[in-house]
Parts: sequence; structure tokens; C-alpha cells
Amino acid sequence: MNRYSCIFNQIWKDKKFRQLDDSGQKLFIALITSPSSNMIGYYNWPLVYACHDLNGWSEEKFRKYASELERYGMAFYDYDAEIVFIPNFMRYNSINTIKQIVGAFNEIKGLPLSRLFNRLHEAWKTYIEKPYLEAARERLNEHPASSEKSISCQKAITSVEKIALEMVKMKETLTNTPIDNLSIGNPEKPESENPPIDTPIEKGIDKQEQKQEQKQKQKQKQEQKQKQENHADENTPIPDESPLPRRPAHKRPIEGVPYERQALQVIYEMLDYCPGYIPDAPSEIRLLQELEQEYPNVNLTAEFRKARDWLHESSPSQRPKSNLKKFLRNWISRAAKDYGPDKRRIIGYETVTEFVPVDETGGTRNEGHTANTS
Repeated sequence: MNRYSCIFNQIWKDKKFRQLDDSGQKLFIALITSPSSNMIGYYNWPLVYACHDLNGWSEEKFRKYASELERYGMAFYDYDAEIVFIPNFMRYNSINTIKQIVGAFNEIKGLPLSRLFNRLHEAWKTYIEKPYLEAARERLNEHPASSEKSISCQKAITSVEKIALEMVKMKETLTNTPIDNLSIGNPEKPESENPPIDTPIEKGIDKQEQKQEQKQKQKQKQEQKQKQENHADENTPIPDESPLPRRPAHKRPIEGVPYERQALQVIYEMLDYCPGYIPDAPSEIRLLQELEQEYPNVNLTAEFRKARDWLHESSPSQRPKSNLKKFLRNWISRAAKDYGPDKRRIIGYETVTEFVPVDETGGTRNEGHTANTS
């Protein structure tokens, strides 16, 4: 989420901007200053969020004025991936440091595939890649080859060049991908097509993740040894209690699983009560998909509205500060009891790419056992 965006004050003298009516100008400024925007003007803005941000616009009205902006080449909207792209955004919102460039590229990698990526690539080369490399090479010639500034500058140049290669690979992947697969629910690309960039920033992150994984593996081995010692009798079978797959840190929607768009809009209405929460449309859609599979008998939209009313009436100290999704999950878990004891819940677990439900008989699969249906 980008908290600040620059708007050139000469926009009111721009011929294309002056040809738009009030609604068209409002939409263009909303695209630049949207709460979902980022530092490059290429971001995910679901149509439900867009219409709500524009004070209840209808989808027909949004499509009408979005097509005008596209006709003038001022902004583009991909309705399949729900991606916004503003071609001149990076021109007036400059990115000058290597940390900003790496952060901007990570934003791009976290978004679903879109047919607007080719336009983004051209703007990236014009406003970020070419100016930065030219300035960095000039600075490189000003310092001795063995100096610290020269070494850090060379590392930055290498990182930008590797990002440029990654952008080309992503463009080739987009060219070889059918249009039907360019949707918000498209799974991540294989690791072979999207290798990580070898930058100093990402190296540190990778080392931390490796250390955490090693600690978790050591704990699991110690727990298994203790369990084996407790089950000294050879005839006593040791139950299989291997841990379930962990949830990914950044969740993406599950392909082919529907969700309630009205419930998503109600989530957006709760943002005023949780100022520390950063909206993330893909993970919020994933939350709705999981809840609809885990609690098929619960009316999510109605329960979310009750939660919204409770947040409105409660004091700031009672409201969740940042973890809105955890609050909603706990709310639905408690509300499921009001739908009757005979309404069984489908218990399941998730992997990195899909949500695998257990059969309708329920049970305790999450604890490594099977339900007793006799």
C-alpha cells in the first residue's frame, strides 16, 4: 500500500485530462491515490473495492469511464486479473534507490499475471531501469575500483541487471500463457520460471528463513525422540502425528473456488475501525474461500455485517488493532454454533496451492485421526 502519491499540478492544463468530464477526472485521480496503490502504479484493485471507494459507483459506470481513460492512454484496467496500470505514474513518482527498486519488483512478483505486464515493462525500462543504470555507471567512474562506494555501486548495478532479466522472463511467461489463465485465482508460477534475485537484501531474508526452518526441524526431531522413548513397548503402535502443511505467509486466491463479493465489500467497510490493518485483497479473498469451505452452512455476509456493527459500537481498545482477518475467523468460528448442532462442519487443511476438505462426515483429521462414523 502506498501512503503518498504525487500529482503534477500542471495536470489541470493537460489536454487529455481537460477532455474528461467530472466523473472521468475523479476516476483518474482515484486510480492515482487509491488505498490499494503502490510505488509503481501497477496494483491489484478489485472492482468491488473500486466501486466502494468511488462512493457507490455501479460497475457499468466504472467500465464506462475506465474505457475513456484507456482510450486516451492515461490508465488501463484488466478486468480478468483486476489489475490497474497508470503509464506515467513512475514518471512523477520517481524511484531512486536500489532498495526501492527491489521493493517495487517484489510488488510486481506478488501480483497475478496480467495482460498489462507488457505496458508495465516498457514503463519500467523508461523510468527506472535506464535512468538508474546510467547514473550508477557515472558514479562508478568517479570512485576507485577498490573503494567501498565503488563495490556497493557495482552490486547495485548487478542487481538491477538481474531484475531486468527477470522482467524479460516474466514477459516471456506471459506470452506463452493462455489468456483464460490470466485471472486473479491463477496459481503461482513454477520456481524454475521465477528464480529469486541474488541481492544483498534478499540474501539476508533467505538466511533468516533457513535458520527458522532448521530450528523447527530440530524441535520436531526432539519431539519424535521423546515420543519413541515413551512408547517403549514394541507392540504399541506409534500414531502418525506428522505436522500439517504450514500456511503460506502471502496467501493467494484458490483457482476455481467461488467467494461472496458482498462479504468482501463488508470487509472493506471495517477498515475504518482497524487503522493498523493493511488491506490485502488476494489474502482477503483467500480467507472468504477458506471460510466458505470450512463453514458451508454459515451466512458469511450476514455474520460479517454483525461483526461490522459490533466494531462500530465497541470502544477502540476492544477492536483488533491490525489482525482483522484473525478477528473475522474467530467471529465465524463462534457464530457457527448458532446454526444448530446437526449442521456438521467440513473440517479440512490447506496446502500451498489448494484447500483440501475432508468428507462431510467431519471428524478430527487435523489431529491425525479419522472420524468414527459407526
